[in-house]
Amino acid sequence: MKKALTIWFLNLCLSSLLFSQQTETLDTTYDLDFKEFVSYSDSLLLLWFSQHASFNKELEQELFSSDTSAAPFFSDEVILTQLNRMNSYIEMTFNPITKQYIEFYSKKRRKLVSYMLGNSEYYFPYFEEALDRYGLPLELKYLPVIESALNPRAVSRAKAVGLWQFILPTGKLYGLKVTSFIDERMDVIKSSDAAARYLRDLFNVFQDWQLALAAYNCGPGNVNKAIKRSGKNTFWGIYNYLPRETRGYVPAFIGAAYTFHYYKELNILPRQTYMPKKVDTVYVNKMLHLRQVSEVLNIPFELLQLLNPQYKKDIIPALPDQPLPLYLPIEYISSFIALGDSIYKYKDSLFFKTIRPSEYVANSYGNMQEVAIYHKVKNGETLQTIAQKYRVSANDIASWNQISKKRPLKAGKTIVIYVLRKKEETKSTTDSISVSTPINLNSSDTIAQATIANNIPKTHIVRQGDTLFSISKQYNVSIEELCRLNNISNSSHIKVGQKLLLPNN
Repeated sequence: MKKALTIWFLNLCLSSLLFSQQTETLDTTYDLDFKEFVSYSDSLLLLWFSQHASFNKELEQELFSSDTSAAPFFSDEVILTQLNRMNSYIEMTFNPITKQYIEFYSKKRRKLVSYMLGNSEYYFPYFEEALDRYGLPLELKYLPVIESALNPRAVSRAKAVGLWQFILPTGKLYGLKVTSFIDERMDVIKSSDAAARYLRDLFNVFQDWQLALAAYNCGPGNVNKAIKRSGKNTFWGIYNYLPRETRGYVPAFIGAAYTFHYYKELNILPRQTYMPKKVDTVYVNKMLHLRQVSEVLNIPFELLQLLNPQYKKDIIPALPDQPLPLYLPIEYISSFIALGDSIYKYKDSLFFKTIRPSEYVANSYGNMQEVAIYHKVKNGETLQTIAQKYRVSANDIASWNQISKKRPLKAGKTIVIYVLRKKEETKSTTDSISVSTPINLNSSDTIAQATIANNIPKTHIVRQGDTLFSISKQYNVSIEELCRLNNISNSSHIKVGQKLLLPNN
């Protein structure tokens, strides 16, 4: 026992000596660096709140509160011992700089750490799997805490995007696709794999994890310049030669790693979040809007956005030969598979009309026809009042015009609205069209009833998402009769634009 205490005391003395040596070589500008980091970090947290507000209404009041009453006091010696006991492959240095960042996460932002701990139960397994795949230290899973506050849609001042904050050139270099519809820098699985490969390559260059982390933040070129100018090859040796933001990067990583590792000892409890415990993947082979999935399966739309942030327009631009993943809570997977055709068909012309107008501009339903009405917003009008006027939903108007439901409409703005009208009543203009008999497009039952009421037509033009089953239900005919009239089999693949004969009643 005495021998063990002696060894512990000697280690403590040696660590204290190293601590004092480090502080002698550091510039007093670190306090300014810390304040800049806090400002940047708070802006990320504010963005995190704004994108999660619909899930956490009470978060607004708590966001930047600094209740330290529940935070235990640990002396510098205790913190130093705790850092050493983390048994980290990455050096967890303790000095006045890292102490500030430890206090920032463990005391000043305890409530936000609580929320991030809750979200980490979803994100960390993906991070750990990617890091383990390339043999990297699992402590690197704390990097997105300081990079993005675990917000998959975070965008920095330098236009870095996602949990791991990739700028566009680096993301593309590591195989992350960015198009008008997709930004894989926001995909938790693909971005984590790319980040692990990038970190591996940086470590292979510098052979030091603190330098690799610094290079992850400011680029390997800036780190090499700092090494040449300082003549040193450690992070603390080149500290004063690094960009100001990067000086706080490694200390922030140490502060986050310490806080997340010892959250129980710090009396921080993970806050319950709306992230599901288990998620599975289905592959989509047709264009699909997340609102179609949300409304048919009754999943909160915001949750689908959180699980699938890589789809910038909330649209999965999949094709039969280019399937794309859709991440769903595991309990909804079987329902999606069972209702697949219905989900693809649900309001498809409404969700995709703005991006594929040629496919939907001439949609007809028997004696009814879709009409685009252009409405000029008047003073005092809202999405809800306009939706009531035309008997459509506010969500659809927002989707058709790519506007936010949360922001008030500007008077004088012209918006498009799609309704069903009898063909003889169809006119070419806008708000002057009578609204006495619009029919809501929100329900396929409504369409079917309108069609039947005006006699079943002789032909049907196949639309996106149509199946033989859905067409047979729409016109109240049997699949066998449809197949017989059109000389096709029950398993035939029908194509958009194909004309199908319908039986005469």
